[in-house]
Amino acid sequence: MTEYSLGYVAGFLATFIVVIIITAWARKNKQKCEYDERQQLIRGKAYKYAFFGTFISAFCFMALIGSEIYPVSAVHALFLTMMVGLVIYVVYSVWHDAYFTVNSNPSRYLILIAVIGIMNLFSGIVEVRANGFDITENSNGGSINLYLGVVFSILFVVLLLKKFVKKEDAE
Repeated sequence: MTEYSLGYVAGFLATFIVVIIITAWARKNKQKCEYDERQQLIRGKAYKYAFFGTFISAFCFMALIGSEIYPVSAVHALFLTMMVGLVIYVVYSVWHDAYFTVNSNPSRYLILIAVIGIMNLFSGIVEVRANGFDITENSNGGSINLYLGVVFSILFVVLLLKKFVKKEDAE
């Protein structure tokens, strides 16, 4: 077994153990997740806007796949299209207080989102510095970590802004 294979196995086992621990913790601290009617309506609008954003970005990326203007691989186009829809949905939902359930505390997710964003940004930057920013068919997919880092950073900033706006409104 090579070092590379051993790294994959170790990463898989570490992820598996973390998932088991989080699942056990979640079962122990189970709480009801209910959205009120206003939140459900806003989430429906967010889904609609995310769908149209995804549709428009997919159309734009289809025009770019294999073109000479800005060649982008199908994998990157698909991933970026999904990220556009995700960002639209989450930003709209968070900003209109419909992303988290009525009885949940959004502040406790800030640290998790920040950690995930920083880890992906760091991994993406290391990969891009080592291999360059390549989104053509020759890409090894390392820039996907960079995309995820940017997405989670956007979500972190939106959550922080919403927290400060809420705090100012309360005063």
